[in-house]
Amino acid sequence: MRDLGEVNDCLLLKWWWRYGSEDKALWKSVVCLRYGRTGEGWIPSVTHTGGVSIIWQDIVKLPSVNQHLGEFYGDHFKVTVGNGRRIKFWSDGWVHNRGLKVEFPRLYHLSIEKEEPLQQLSAKKSNSRVWQLQFRIRLFAWE
Repeated sequence: MRDLGEVNDCLLLKWWWRYGSEDKALWKSVVCLRYGRTGEGWIPSVTHTGGVSIIWQDIVKLPSVNQHLGEFYGDHFKVTVGNGRRIKFWSDGWVHNRGLKVEFPRLYHLSIEKEEPLQQLSAKKSNSRVWQLQFRIRLFAWE
C-alpha cells in the first residue's frame, strides 16, 4: 500500500516542475494573473495571502511542510541559463546549482537589484567584461 500523503506531496511537487517548464500553458497564465506573478520564474509563489486557493497554498508551501522533498527537488533541479531572461541573478541556482544569495548573503543583502534577471545584469557589463552590480553602500575591497 502506498502512503497517500507521500503520493500527494509528490504530485504537488510535480506542479513545481510544470510551473518552471510550461511557459506557454494556459493554466500558468491564469495562475500568474490570479496571484500577481510574471510567470518567468522557476518556483511558484504567492505575493499576497488573501484569496489564495487551498490547492495553490499547498503547492507553494510544500517545501516548508515536507522539507526532505523540497531539498530533494532543490538538489536535483537543474537550471539551463539559455539567454538568461528567466534566470534570477541572485535567487536561481545557475552557478554550481546554488543561488548567489546563499553563497554571498551580505552582497545579496546590500544589493538593490535583488529580482533582476541574469540577462539584464549581464547586458550592463562594461567593455572590460566586469559586472556592474549596484549596491546600497560602497563595498570594501574584501567584499
